[in-house]
Amino acid sequence: MKIYLLLAMSLLTACSQQAWYQSTQEHARLQCQKAVDINEQQRCLQALPDYQPYQQQRKELALPQP
Repeated sequence: MKIYLLLAMSLLTACSQQAWYQSTQEHARLQCQKAVDINEQQRCLQALPDYQPYQQQRKELALPQP
């Protein structure tokens, strides 16, 4: 029973983290679109990282160092 509860909690946490990340990304996109210069808008939008690389970096940082 405890294992199912832990699994459910970890899945919910992962969903919450992705939702939070997507929300902050949307805010950042809106800030990029406020730039007057179209080239600056493009640079800003291209600099926004995707969720998958972000998630991979979080996993790597969470691993205990030997």
